[in-house]
Amino acid sequence: MTPPDRRRMLKLAAVLPTLAYGMGARAQPAVGNKPVNVDEHFTPLSFYDPKTGQGRWSTVYNQGPRDAEQARTHAANESQCYIDPNFMPELPSPFSPLPGGGVRISLTPTPHELLARCFGRPFVSGMLSSEHFFSFTYGRCDITCRPPASANGIWPALWFVPLKPMWPPEIDLLEIFHDQPTFSLHSTESGKHVQDSTRRPDLGPLSDRPHVFTLIKKPGRIDWLLDGRPLKSAPADAQFDQPFFLRINLQMISQFAKGPISRDQQSHFDILSVKLSGVV
Repeated sequence: MTPPDRRRMLKLAAVLPTLAYGMGARAQPAVGNKPVNVDEHFTPLSFYDPKTGQGRWSTVYNQGPRDAEQARTHAANESQCYIDPNFMPELPSPFSPLPGGGVRISLTPTPHELLARCFGRPFVSGMLSSEHFFSFTYGRCDITCRPPASANGIWPALWFVPLKPMWPPEIDLLEIFHDQPTFSLHSTESGKHVQDSTRRPDLGPLSDRPHVFTLIKKPGRIDWLLDGRPLKSAPADAQFDQPFFLRINLQMISQFAKGPISRDQQSHFDILSVKLSGVV
């Protein structure tokens, strides 16, 4: 090959990926190869301290001051305020250790005298967020947990969102509505929100024992597994080719309730371990 021919070939090689992308082919994501490995058993539970940058799990949404409503609550129609030992220390922590390892997240009624400080939310609960601990672009995440027993309006969730502040996308490894396990993918299509949800009432009550919920995130595809068995597979476009982090929370929401919610209602979500092997 002569030098002019070689230069022409190099220019063509540089242009081809752009042409292919314009024709609908999947662009290759710019992903590093930094390995991410997590083996978390919450012994003990390590809280992230924004003042020192030390610790693992954040207990608020990554928006606003830690004592602000937008950091302690999610949506207007939800009935819980997320607390921790540093916020509302006069209340029992919603996080308690489990025998042999793991953490229990509890949802309990807010005392009437503390409703104003809890932004009027009639329940207090806990959330664990890994944005300061780990995130991953591709890999496998196994979460061993025991979902709550059936309770009116309860909404436990294991979900992943991007480190970059944007929505969609979102990956819901597990949500339970009306006692129905649900597995969802939120994305955008032509600028519109698209939700791909699969409900599996046939799985029966999942509160009978701990189960392993698995998310496998690959270029172009996301898979869900339950106790090693395939549950769902969905295509994933380029917006998923970025680091995602994990949120674990126990919510109470009136729109999923079957009738009025008792003010005495309580619930528990047991998280035994989080294991991750991937790259970011």
